[in-house]
Amino acid sequence: PGRPLPARLRPAFLPAARALLLVRLAARKRRGALGLGQRHGRPPPGRRLDVGLVLGEGCGVGCGRGEFLDLLQERGIGAHGIDINREMVEECQSRGLKAEVGDVLTHLDGLEDESLGGLFAAQVVEHLQPDYLVRFLNLAGRKLRPDTKIVLETINPSCWFAFFNAYIRDITHAQPLHPDTLQYLLTASGFQRTTIRYSAPYPEDGKLHHAEAPS
Repeated sequence: PGRPLPARLRPAFLPAARALLLVRLAARKRRGALGLGQRHGRPPPGRRLDVGLVLGEGCGVGCGRGEFLDLLQERGIGAHGIDINREMVEECQSRGLKAEVGDVLTHLDGLEDESLGGLFAAQVVEHLQPDYLVRFLNLAGRKLRPDTKIVLETINPSCWFAFFNAYIRDITHAQPLHPDTLQYLLTASGFQRTTIRYSAPYPEDGKLHHAEAPS
């Protein structure tokens, strides 16, 4: 952090777009793989995203079975999803959700600039190679309207439990993304204000504690 990206990777400054990172402090048990598009079931009420963050047509990247799209549909907010997993997309479509199979860069590149009211990606960015991730963030900044948000949820590798119990189990992960690193990449991509929110903390009774030295 602190060193600017090469000029070829640095986009024009975006005056209004904001980013919100939801970083999982500790992984919770899930059915199925942790890979892209493999999320199952809907998030419990305590972990549901505030859909008020989405202003107009939203885009779910790596939409999986469409949990995020479901929440938006319930609120009457237009949204569509993109995923590389055909089975997950077909599951979305069977419930009347708008979703398609495809590459997110190609999809975003085909949208009008400043046409999205929000963008959400849960456990996707850690699957992307660095150059692809930078291109994704640059494109997202161009496609989001001013004063809208990109929300990226990812595993927090600075939490040992999350890293060793969840992150390294999935061989499709490209590299660990420290929250500070992702925040820096967003800032370098032109997002003016970024916020990190930690969720799913490790239980206090499971943490290591200082031992009293014998007297």
